Amino acid sequence: FVDATLRLQPHGGRFLEMGKADVRDPEQVAQEHPGVAYRAFDLMEAGPERIQEMLGELRSLFEAGALHPLPVRSWDVRYARDAFRFLGQARHVGKVALSLPRELDPQGTVLITGATGTLGTLLAHHLVTHHDVRHLLLTSRRGDQAPGADTLRAELE
Repeated sequence: FVDATLRLQPHGGRFLEMGKADVRDPEQVAQEHPGVAYRAFDLMEAGPERIQEMLGELRSLFEAGALHPLPVRSWDVRYARDAFRFLGQARHVGKVALSLPRELDPQGTVLITGATGTLGTLLAHHLVTHHDVRHLLLTSRRGDQAPGADTLRAELE
């Protein structure tokens, strides 16, 4: 994307490289894109005092409404593949973030289907012991007639 952006710069344009992955040699950029000023920016070069000044200036600009936060599009981490595909299309503005599912509400009810099978039983125990879930709705094809259903109920109470 750097090359495409540099090609779009008009004479007198400025390109400020904020990333660390594709930093170019300014002399080479000047040869390939005459009239375009290229500079790689490393915030740490500014030093702590100047960084503090810049952050204060930014805060003032946000408070005055002259600047607005970039939009953030959040994707559930379970859909990370889709998020990276979306990011790769480079048609977004702002940030793309992955989020973790919210924690289970210990006062809520969790439905477990296939609850009397091995996996359902393990999941029920895990939810009770590790997530403090107190209300389970356990369903299965055999219901309370399933082998081990009475034992499971007693263990979870």
